[in-house]
Amino acid sequence: MDDAQASALQDFMSITGVGDPDAAIRVLEATNWLLEDAVNLQFATGGDLAGASGAAPGAASPRRAPAVEEDEVRAPLPVVRDRLYGDIPGPHGVPARSRHGAPPPDRGPTHIDVFRDSGLDPLAAAMPASGHSAPSAPAGAASSSGPAGNRLSDMFKPPAGLLFQGDFELAKQAAAKQARWLLVNVQSADEFATHRLNRDTWSQELVQDMLRNTFVFWQVYNTADQGQVLIQSYHLEQLPAVLIVDPLTGAKLWEKYGFITADSLLEELVSFMDIGVC
Repeated sequence: MDDAQASALQDFMSITGVGDPDAAIRVLEATNWLLEDAVNLQFATGGDLAGASGAAPGAASPRRAPAVEEDEVRAPLPVVRDRLYGDIPGPHGVPARSRHGAPPPDRGPTHIDVFRDSGLDPLAAAMPASGHSAPSAPAGAASSSGPAGNRLSDMFKPPAGLLFQGDFELAKQAAAKQARWLLVNVQSADEFATHRLNRDTWSQELVQDMLRNTFVFWQVYNTADQGQVLIQSYHLEQLPAVLIVDPLTGAKLWEKYGFITADSLLEELVSFMDIGVC
C-alpha cells in the first residue's frame, strides 16, 4: 500500500466510521481507491459491502441446537400488562407521539453527522448565523482535512444562499409577509437521503430559481428542539421530510419523504406557483 492509498484509507475510515481496516480496504478496492466513490458506495449500501466477508477456510459449521423431544411442551410465558409513558422511538429516528400530544423533552443531539465527525460539517459551515441546530461532535472526535475532505464538504453542503436565517415562527412570518409558501426540510444526519437532497436536488439551478421566486425555504435537523416539535406537530413518519406549510394557518399542504429528484420535485411544486397565499 503506497502513501496515497494509506491516506485514502485513513480518510475513508474517519468519514464513514468503519473501524475495520480490512473492511475499509474492500470498499476502496471496489472503487479503484477513489475516495469519493468509496464514501458514496458505503452510504448507498448501508455498510453491507464493508461488513461482508467470506467465511474462513475450514471454519466450523454452526452447531445445531439439540432437537426438542415431541412430548416436551414449553410452559407459556406469563402475561404482563403495563402502561407506556413518554416517547416511543419510531423508525428513522422519528419518535412516536407523546402522551396528550406534549412535545418531547429536550435530550440534546442524539445523532452525529458523519461529516462533523470527520471535521467536515457542511451545515454548520453554510449557516453560521442561522437558528438551525446541527448535531455536535464529541470531544476528541477524529478530524480530517485536505483536498479530499474539502471536496466531500462541498459535495454535501446545504444551499446556504437559499435558506431562511431564523427560527420556524420567523420563517412563517417572512413567508406571509412576502405572500409565499413556506417549504420546510426536516433533516436527519443518519439518513444518506438527507445528504443526497443537498447534493443532487437543492443544488440544481431550476430548483433554486423556483424556490427564490415562490417559496421561503427553511431547514432544520431532527435533533434540534424545533425539529422535534415539527415531527410531533405534523406527524412526520420518516426522515428526511419535505413539506409545504401555509404561513397564515400553519397547515401542512403537501409532504414528501426520503430522497426526491430535482425533476420530480419541480413537477410536484409547479402547481403552487399558480396558487397564491391568500
